[in-house]
Amino acid sequence: MNNPEEIVIPIAVFTAMLIFVGILLMYSLSKKRLFLKFIGQHDDLSPDSIKAIGKVLFSANNDMRKGVFSLLLAFAIWGFSFMADFPQNGNLDLNDAIFGLGLFPFCGGIAYLILTFVERK
Repeated sequence: MNNPEEIVIPIAVFTAMLIFVGILLMYSLSKKRLFLKFIGQHDDLSPDSIKAIGKVLFSANNDMRKGVFSLLLAFAIWGFSFMADFPQNGNLDLNDAIFGLGLFPFCGGIAYLILTFVERK
């Protein structure tokens, strides 16, 4: 890596991944805060109604959607890795690196699908 431009692409890719994960975490936190604020404003709610509202917001269907989306993202990354022909130049083969990056959403998708089926039982 004698050339400073060679490091820009990996930094940009990993920064984009961090920003994406950060946005997902912020959305999840804001949804939980909204749920707690709603419960705080409505003191007359019964525990059964609170549980029903919580199931709608934090249901297993959300895990199923996240799992399917993660699996599709992984297959898209893998497909891109197979379709693109990156030169090796004696360094790390970029196809293998992109294929390895595709394992992260794949494993996440499998985990969410497992959570979906465990929660249903």
